[in-house]
Amino acid sequence: MTARAAVFVESNTTGSGADFINSAIRLGLKPFLLANKADRYGFLEAMQDVEVLSCDTSSDQTITAAIDTIAVDHAVSLVISTSDYYLQAAARQAKRLGLTAPDPDAIAMCQDKAIQAQVLAHQGIGVPTDHVTVNTVADIDEALFKVGLPCIVKPVVGTGSINVRLVRAQRDARAMATAILAAKVNDRGQTVQNRALLMSYVEGREFSVEILDAEVIGVTAKHLGPLPYFVETGHDFPAPIPEKLTQQLGETAQRAVLTLGLDKGPAHVELRYDGDAIKVIEINPRLAGGNIPTLMRLATGHDMTEMVLRSALGLSRPKDIDAKVHTALRFIIPGHNSWFSPIGKRGQIRAQFGLEDVTYYRQFPVNFRCTYDFNDRLGHVIATDPSPVSAMTRADNAIVHICRSKEN
Repeated sequence: MTARAAVFVESNTTGSGADFINSAIRLGLKPFLLANKADRYGFLEAMQDVEVLSCDTSSDQTITAAIDTIAVDHAVSLVISTSDYYLQAAARQAKRLGLTAPDPDAIAMCQDKAIQAQVLAHQGIGVPTDHVTVNTVADIDEALFKVGLPCIVKPVVGTGSINVRLVRAQRDARAMATAILAAKVNDRGQTVQNRALLMSYVEGREFSVEILDAEVIGVTAKHLGPLPYFVETGHDFPAPIPEKLTQQLGETAQRAVLTLGLDKGPAHVELRYDGDAIKVIEINPRLAGGNIPTLMRLATGHDMTEMVLRSALGLSRPKDIDAKVHTALRFIIPGHNSWFSPIGKRGQIRAQFGLEDVTYYRQFPVNFRCTYDFNDRLGHVIATDPSPVSAMTRADNAIVHICRSKEN
């Protein structure tokens, strides 16, 4: 038997996917990636130590066969996914092998936003006041009558702000719900039986609480683009808010994940605070996306991807994690449809605004067309500073410069 294996069932395409694999290597594991279309993962080009197995990852039977093949020569110590679409499959495999992992049923409950809201409300945890599931076009008007306008329309199962809208008119609600119900495949090509969720709109500032093994690691302040869309345009970590509010957000999120049975593994809990009450918008049974783990590493010196893996492997991990600096990330999102091409090198922009990082996700020039979800992000900038105001200001100024002067 050779090196122990870490099996990744697919991955997210940006952000922490590559970081998780690198963390597994640092922990002495041999990484294997199960993928039905490996060429979607551009980060693999720079990785020599990952063995890719092509298989139908929509089938538990096929995944089982692939993992059992790996197990012939390697002790499988970890089965995990960093993609929302494969979290349940990975947890089922880990459970089959007797490995540490989140409860697959808890993951399923989190990923069904309608059930999630019902369970939390039943336990007295603040959620949007009204929420109704729509299974067919014929159900839309009755759901609207119950929820009222304005309201949020979004898929019951989904990610990345895809098809999430604030609607103020009945015809717009019908159109959005109908479009969601009509979708037969998701953005990974998986067959889906879509349902729409109509829920009351919650005013207020948005935050996320980052959790591991039901312990609060930190609170992130989130920035969103203009309504009626919910595209996240930036993050600040740690959230520059009073300590009392930080504690209240953390306690609410912690209670919510425990209510859903998610006592193992990471969770990313999104909440809104209107100055009076805290409402849980949704719980994602995974590590935060949007490069929030990078901000946490820069702020605290601790790598969240490694902490997640250490937890799953039964290894010790840091418990008291305090931020030493403030971090701010802003995404590069052009303001309108156009050919877009940054002028000047990343190093020049980094030096001009005193940035920690400037990253582009695409090859430029690009003919940008808004999709009003996470796919609109063309890159990001990150600033760090002992002062939260300074970090945010430098990141904001860099984005204004990039997006104002470089749209053609």
